[in-house]
Amino acid sequence: MLATTAGALGGGFLSDRLHRRRIFVLIGAILFGAGAVIMAFAPSLPIIVVGSVLVSMGIGIFAAVDQALLLDVLPEKETDAGRFMGIMAFAISAPQAFAPFIAPLFLAVGVVAGGEKNYTLLYVIAAACTLAGGFVVLKIRSVR
Repeated sequence: MLATTAGALGGGFLSDRLHRRRIFVLIGAILFGAGAVIMAFAPSLPIIVVGSVLVSMGIGIFAAVDQALLLDVLPEKETDAGRFMGIMAFAISAPQAFAPFIAPLFLAVGVVAGGEKNYTLLYVIAAACTLAGGFVVLKIRSVR
């Protein structure tokens, strides 16, 4: 919670101060991706904690600044902001709803009966998806 809060407050503050959005979304995605990869290959609990802190900080930065970026690019802010915010809320919640159904497919890859689940693959896939999201934001040209 502390790392997420620090990421959200710090990233949001710096993003507002520097008038930059896209780079902070990318930084959040990179932090999340790095933390997820560290957790995927961590040999011990302290390394998992380091990865978890990076993931949490990345989530904080990504969520805060991505929300600000959304508000910056909304068309017709004065009349249709609520509708577009509702669409964004759905776009955020849909993957969260489907992930628990998709994750077991990755967990089962390469598992022999009774063996350990493939969390390494799951974390690497999470890192790749988040990095892809961070890089897609760079294509938005109407904000800096």
